[in-house]
Amino acid sequence: MCVFQGSLLATRLLGPKQPHKLVAFGAGIQIKAHVDLHLRAYPSITTCIIINRTENERLSNLIVVLRSRHHPQVEFEGIASDQRDAQIVGQHLLEADIICTATSSRIPLFGTSFVRKGAHINLIGSYTPSMLEVDTDIIQRAGKIAVDSRAACLAEAGELMHAGVDETGIVELGELATDEEKCAGVKEAGDITIFKSVGVGLQDVAIADLVVNQAEQMGIGINIGSYDVS
Repeated sequence: MCVFQGSLLATRLLGPKQPHKLVAFGAGIQIKAHVDLHLRAYPSITTCIIINRTENERLSNLIVVLRSRHHPQVEFEGIASDQRDAQIVGQHLLEADIICTATSSRIPLFGTSFVRKGAHINLIGSYTPSMLEVDTDIIQRAGKIAVDSRAACLAEAGELMHAGVDETGIVELGELATDEEKCAGVKEAGDITIFKSVGVGLQDVAIADLVVNQAEQMGIGINIGSYDVS
């Protein structure tokens, strides 16, 4: 999935211009891609906290990989939320400029009191009505929610459905990318900004097409002319 490109675009359009701290929930491939891409896009980020439910090999390996790519410019810490006081996790959140979540949680990962004014949140994990990573209070603070697909999020995004968000409360990311006035309206609708994605196949196809075209222009890769895609 190419969800992480959409998240970065949303952060660029809606988030702080000079973020310093990134907090991410989860330790899978989605969080790895999200963190890596945001750190490459924002040299201003100097601290990255990865919060996972448990301390396991996947979390440890993720920290090792990220440090190999971005240390010493960025300081990393991996936290197992089941072994730490909630206030420690909360303090990291209060200092976060960008928060990315990619978990399968069915209960909120954190409350609104731990999200500071001006923060940007990318919600990537939930994709069914019974899943949600944040509570209704956080959704309501944004005023307007940026989404990858209006139809898909209204039918699948647990956080939005739980909060009673309808089509008047969401704006597709594509609209924001081409309309500065609409983008400004989303930023002014609340004291935080949120991008919600449930994954859109068309986005994957479009990005893959761009990558292939760029590779052809740069003379990278092997063209297998006899390959039968059927």
